[in-house]
Amino acid sequence: MINQNIKNILLLIFAVFIVGSVSAQKKVVKKPLAKPKNYVGPPPPIMKPITEPAPPSISIIESKATGNPAPPMISVSPQEAKYEREKICTDCDTLVLEPGKPHMVIYDVKWMADRESRSYRKQPTKNDLITDYYGMRGLVKREWDELQQNFPANEINYHHVYRNTFIKIPNDVKQNLSLLNRQERHEGYLYWNGKPDSRIIQGTKMAMLTEKIAKALGATKTSSYYASFKKDSLTVEKLMQTTRADETIQPNMNGFLQKEILGEYILPFQFMDLKNVSSITLKPNGKEELTFKFNKSGQLVEYIDGKDEHQIITYKDNLPLNISRDGKLKIHLFYQGDVVSAKDDYSLESYQLIGKLFLESARYSIEKSDYEELKIKGEREYKIFLRNGQTCLDYSSEDKATSTCYSNNQWTLPLTMTETYGGDSQTKTLSINAAGALKVENANKYKSSKMIYKLENGIIKTFHSTQKRGENEYAEPKAIEVIYTFFK
Repeated sequence: MINQNIKNILLLIFAVFIVGSVSAQKKVVKKPLAKPKNYVGPPPPIMKPITEPAPPSISIIESKATGNPAPPMISVSPQEAKYEREKICTDCDTLVLEPGKPHMVIYDVKWMADRESRSYRKQPTKNDLITDYYGMRGLVKREWDELQQNFPANEINYHHVYRNTFIKIPNDVKQNLSLLNRQERHEGYLYWNGKPDSRIIQGTKMAMLTEKIAKALGATKTSSYYASFKKDSLTVEKLMQTTRADETIQPNMNGFLQKEILGEYILPFQFMDLKNVSSITLKPNGKEELTFKFNKSGQLVEYIDGKDEHQIITYKDNLPLNISRDGKLKIHLFYQGDVVSAKDDYSLESYQLIGKLFLESARYSIEKSDYEELKIKGEREYKIFLRNGQTCLDYSSEDKATSTCYSNNQWTLPLTMTETYGGDSQTKTLSINAAGALKVENANKYKSSKMIYKLENGIIKTFHSTQKRGENEYAEPKAIEVIYTFFK
């Protein structure tokens, strides 16, 4: 009997334990928060500037448990947590597209996150659109203007969204678009014909929007820039073919390679005799710095900058064909009459030989993205002409204009090159000084340099260089050691 009572007590305790465990495992179900009503067009939030932002504080909190400790937890600073928590704007604009008339939305919302201070910029206003950062420009501006030219505003509602915005499309499938993430750059377009049973057309590739919208409307329209793009594409294709080079091209190619390919002006090739010269090495301050190597025809075949790069030039039919840099093929050269074109992975640039001067005549951007945007012609417009007996090259880009004039185009001494850019100018003068040496002087109001070459039968015997800043006197000239090697 006693044993039976003990069993009954144990069963009762076990039942109570089971009921308590089940009750403890029940989860508390929270009611969902009511969704806030959309707020249309609020003023931008006022944000206090952070003058001395502290870097994010990340610490590792080790578990104190024994046996099998839990992995360490990462704790971020309150500033970092706030930055992440507020990336989705909750009080920004809402744009509701009304049914009926078609809508065209071009959205161009710049980066609003300041990653250094872990804060967000204020929403821009209409006044901010005049600034370079927020203003509509480039491809977006081109397509915006093109659309309004082809589809008048009385036919389509146009919207330029430049602030973080939630776009509501009241069609049957509720295709809303959120641009509220302030840590992202939003750029693209959205078209809706205004009919509830129609879906939107939305994308990020802006080129040829006129054609896309025309197709949706069952119309046929062509962007006005397409004809120019097609013409430019054919021009690039032709320039990438070698036909025949004028006989005046080859004798001037060393100077072309030095200026346009190497960007190195330290040797006056136009006044040097390179017959039987195998290499020329320059040693400023006694250290090997630059080496130029030539073939038996006196043509530049190799350039070595002891600190930075190594370029090799290969030839075909007595003309430079390819340039390799640090073992990788970088530039291809093409010839058509008095024009030389140089192509790399990014651009194609053409130069016309005027007398003995190569002057840039065209530039095209040829990356895949440039072709996708149907815009390969560079912003610059080139013009080569004679003015007051000088040969001049003018080119302009937007509101900036540059002009370079040469007193003659035959490298006849004295030779003066004058470059003007905006309100500044720079002059390069080549002449023979009183000691019979070649003097090359570059001068502008900020910094000037002077190089003196003592030439004997086209061979550099001595080379001195000096420079100054502003109106100061030239520093004491420094001798640069010049070492020649010759073919046997």
